[in-house]
Amino acid sequence: MYRLWRCSTHFADPTLPAFDDSVTAARRLHADLGAASRLVLARALTDRAMLLITAHRYPEALVDYEEALGHFGTP
Repeated sequence: MYRLWRCSTHFADPTLPAFDDSVTAARRLHADLGAASRLVLARALTDRAMLLITAHRYPEALVDYEEALGHFGTP
């Protein structure tokens, strides 16, 4: 099972653009609506961070996750 998980990260490449689009759309919504949409952006960033973690792209995931946490703490 570990070998399958360790070697099966190729699925992230074709799906990452969809997650990027989700973050882009959430950023636009956040720019338009402000604080009312901060949780939408935080969710999109967290979703993309989880995908990046499964692809072993930890530095990129950490950037997204830290940004997402910042949106949870702001009114």
